[in-house]
Amino acid sequence: MKRVLAALGCLACLAGIYMLGLTTGIDPNLMGDQLGPDNNESAMEYAQRSQDSLAEANEPAFALVTFSSPLAPADAATLLRDVRRVNQIIVADAAPITVGEMPDRTQVFGTEPLIAVVVWEEGDVLRSLVRDPRIAIIDVLPPDAVWGTFGIRVYSNK
Repeated sequence: MKRVLAALGCLACLAGIYMLGLTTGIDPNLMGDQLGPDNNESAMEYAQRSQDSLAEANEPAFALVTFSSPLAPADAATLLRDVRRVNQIIVADAAPITVGEMPDRTQVFGTEPLIAVVVWEEGDVLRSLVRDPRIAIIDVLPPDAVWGTFGIRVYSNK
């Protein structure tokens, strides 16, 4: 009988801890740098903030290059031919995909249309790239941002 009561007590304790976990609402907040729009940021506010970050970019840095409309992988590879490094590709309804660097980027860009890419490049190259009408926004991180430690939120260009 004592074992049954002890087991029931343990079960009640575990159930209480489980219920406490369900009712504790912790919102995950990004700690550190982030590419892409902030929560509740309008498209105009994001575009202005991105323009400011691009204007201030003087050293090589990570940047989110968002296309005006989805691009075929071959078209994206051609558009980005002068970019030093493409770190990730972003396709619709999927998490960013980390890619290796190849002489022909179409080998790693896959077959799905790309909506954005994360690159590592200098400000001058990024500023010349943003003049292309196929690019909607370039959002640049500070040069001290470290790969793998920043968040990425993609602006919807649908």
